[in-house]
Amino acid sequence: MSVSSIQRQIESVQREIESLHRQLSNEASKEATKSDRVASISRSISSSSSLSTIKSKQREAQGLERDIASIQKRKADIQKKIADKTAGSTKGDILLLLRTSFS
Repeated sequence: MSVSSIQRQIESVQREIESLHRQLSNEASKEATKSDRVASISRSISSSSSLSTIKSKQREAQGLERDIASIQKRKADIQKKIADKTAGSTKGDILLLLRTSFS
């Protein structure tokens, strides 16, 4: 494997890691938005007197909590991918360093 081939592979992995970081940021933003909505619903429940309104808001909050759990799972999956890619990239960097040192 040539040095330029290794460099291209490393650059490709780095681009993939950057893309994963953007995905992670997007998911975190979605999570924050939904968490804010849950907090808002909780505040409005405390000021509501109608039982049907309270139940409706509780169902909405539960749906948002399920969404948040899904987002957290996706974030964990993305973080694992980043860790795997980072470990692979580090190995490639070491291989490149060794190849250029002994060439």
